[in-house]
Amino acid sequence: MLLILIGTLSIGSMNVMASQSQKADLGIVVDIESVSIDRQPSNLLAGIGTMSVNKNLVVGNTSVPLYATFDSQEAALQNISTNPVVQEIKLEYGYEDISDDNWKDYYDAMHELIDLPSCPDWYNEEAVSFRTMRKFFDIYENHEKNEEIVSLVTRATAATDITENADLLELLPYDSYIALSQQSNISNNERSLASLNALGFNINAAVAYASKYAKSPNTDDYDKFSSDCTNFVSQILENGGVSQVKYDDQKKGWWHTKSKVLYITVHKHSISWIRANTFAKYMGVGYTTTNNSLFSANIKKGDFIAADYEKDGDWNHMGFVTSKKTSKTNGYYDYKVAQHTKNYHAWASSSTNSWEKIGKDGGKYGRVRR
Repeated sequence: MLLILIGTLSIGSMNVMASQSQKADLGIVVDIESVSIDRQPSNLLAGIGTMSVNKNLVVGNTSVPLYATFDSQEAALQNISTNPVVQEIKLEYGYEDISDDNWKDYYDAMHELIDLPSCPDWYNEEAVSFRTMRKFFDIYENHEKNEEIVSLVTRATAATDITENADLLELLPYDSYIALSQQSNISNNERSLASLNALGFNINAAVAYASKYAKSPNTDDYDKFSSDCTNFVSQILENGGVSQVKYDDQKKGWWHTKSKVLYITVHKHSISWIRANTFAKYMGVGYTTTNNSLFSANIKKGDFIAADYEKDGDWNHMGFVTSKKTSKTNGYYDYKVAQHTKNYHAWASSSTNSWEKIGKDGGKYGRVRR
């Protein structure tokens, strides 16, 4: 029998979502386990709210944590409401005060505004207020992710609903996903980029495409999103010569289609084409670190790179390395990044590019290759 537990912290009592007897006839036992793992917020979130991991997913003898969340979502929202980025978005878009009902609108606007002509000079990736906001959203969204994971597990009617559930596996924190896959022999959707040459990847062609469209998105051939980073690196990979892996299912493969319906252009994508965390899981992350100096020593021209802003187990951002210096400056090998949202092609040392600050801010780097 496959034992599956969802743990949740409940002060003074234990929440029970489903009893063992309710699920026993389905071949799955679902129960509640109370856990509490304090999660120290990074320096930029220290004044926003305390956080902890209060849910575990247990499959057989393997226990893996779900995402860290703010201990009080309401207090975190209140504390972030005075952030200059929040105030600027409220003024620019005419939104109501940031709340649990509209935080996704603020999230989209935060990324959209940074590439608009009306964006103030102070509003950029280098700004502490902007870096704080993207870390805030990295944690705030986790409450919803955890609820969705719990819902998927409690709705399961057979062991295969868990071990082959693409929705569930895609939602898990990447470390938990790897641990669960290894311990439970769960097949995954990963396509390694260990041998890009074998896939026909041409670095020079990829760099040429990235350089051409970093600042001016290619909307003739592809869709564009308010948060467009992964859509762009997918384009770079394809235009570097790597063929799409097409399915009719958005949750499978890595693909994009463009068609006309009554003179209207319609784009369709796999989740892995447009979502950073799914792209990274699908393609495979070969190296991670929290140190920018080590990161710079372990990447090279032609690498796809990822950022997890609050190191919570979810890759938030993607970029592409078009060049790298051969000697160190300011303690690391400077590297040039082509990316979208914000749209730029700039060295990490420049005032436009904030990749060098990710580790110092408490985040993690990933190399999506080799």
